[in-house]
Amino acid sequence: LALSRLESSQRHDSAAPCKLQAMAADLLAVRQARADAAGIRFEFDANAALPPIHGECDNLALALGNLLDNALDHAPAASTIELRIAQQAKTLLITVRDRGQGIPDYALPHLCERFYGLPRPDGSKGSGLGLAIVQEVARRHGGSFMLANHPDGGALASFALPQSI
Repeated sequence: LALSRLESSQRHDSAAPCKLQAMAADLLAVRQARADAAGIRFEFDANAALPPIHGECDNLALALGNLLDNALDHAPAASTIELRIAQQAKTLLITVRDRGQGIPDYALPHLCERFYGLPRPDGSKGSGLGLAIVQEVARRHGGSFMLANHPDGGALASFALPQSI
């Protein structure tokens, strides 16, 4: 439903100033108990002086929450999930990295397709909509989304947003 709502609504129909650092801290706090249960540590790095981004705050939170949930789904116990928010020229770059097994090469081009998903390490499977939502939110904000394997292991999700839309 969230993806259908995104695709059918007017672009930026609820745009407002969004403080990504505060949003990210809130999303991490909501997921802390789940991380603690698996011995997973969050490492969060964001410059406190980053300006707010004008965007759809609820949709940005949904996208970032999906990335954090995916990282938690695929991170091994007692590992670290990194969340970074940095400014690069006129773009804010959000990255989420887990230390899981990474993504098979055959799956990389398909992970943002509706209903495409890979089994989680515990054998369960998600809806296959989370990354499609992330990609749609990036598109609505004039940004981009990329998912790749990190050279040192695990998956790296990169969500780039222009500071003004």
